[in-house]
Amino acid sequence: MIPSWLISLCLHGGAIAVLIVWSQHWQPAPVGFADEASREVGIVVKESPGTAMEVVETEADDALDPAPPSEQATPTPVALPTTTQLQTPETTASAPVATPTLPVIGAGPAFPTTAQADPRELIKGGPGATTSSALSATVPGAAFMGVRDQGSRIVFVVDSSASMANDNAMRSAKAALVSGLQTLTETQQFQIIFYNNTPTPLRLRKNAAAEMAFATEVNKTFARQYIVGVQPDLGTDHLPAIKLALRLTPDVIFFLTDADEPQLTNGELLEIQRLNQGRTRIHTIEFGRGAALGNQLNFLQKLAQQNGGTHRYYDVKRIGAE
Repeated sequence: MIPSWLISLCLHGGAIAVLIVWSQHWQPAPVGFADEASREVGIVVKESPGTAMEVVETEADDALDPAPPSEQATPTPVALPTTTQLQTPETTASAPVATPTLPVIGAGPAFPTTAQADPRELIKGGPGATTSSALSATVPGAAFMGVRDQGSRIVFVVDSSASMANDNAMRSAKAALVSGLQTLTETQQFQIIFYNNTPTPLRLRKNAAAEMAFATEVNKTFARQYIVGVQPDLGTDHLPAIKLALRLTPDVIFFLTDADEPQLTNGELLEIQRLNQGRTRIHTIEFGRGAALGNQLNFLQKLAQQNGGTHRYYDVKRIGAE
């Protein structure tokens, strides 16, 4: 009689043998390629002289049968920029651009040597009085008593104290003001300040504060009416008028006086210079009596020097004799 354990061992061994044979004949299809024959895939390493190695995935047939040398791509060398190419090319301007160059405060006289002006130049202005040659020609200009400058905001400050009644000084100043207004365009702004003990600015509106006005024909007409109505009287106080003019932040101030006492002190001149901070050029026009004196600077010359302007002297006796 055959033992039961031997029978069980034979049965299990036969079952295992059947499973082994069946598994050898069945394999699942490759993932993603269920409907096509499997292909061999290899890795080919291509290396060109002077370049880094490139790893390319290719099929086995390509790796075994490379393209002829004539059909292989030839690597194009890359030209690296030289130091000269990396530099920014210089810009060539068609014409030099003029840069405004104003006199440096404290660097010496910024105006021509004071000389007695020809009375015929009083209204129309004369050569040698221009201070704006370094300024851009595109900036509008203005002229007063032979002094020319360029700027968009112009203030005329004119002494109207009692001494200006002598030798037709006030009449000459008024004529020069009217002529100066005509040099302005409508894009420019202006203000006129007559002063004696106190400043009296042009007010285009009743009780309005001192302000700049555009140089339209209407505003020029109002300004001429204002000029005609001013009569010289009382004393002289220069400082309040100049400070009022500076508060309007103009580009240019034309300051005319007959230079009678009191004169601006050195302390007052320094105060004006500090308030200005180089923003406004102040041109001074002096109405004197007789020939210009000596080489010693008076307060009007110092005022112009310290604020980037020029100084002009006129003998009112000669003006009155014309």
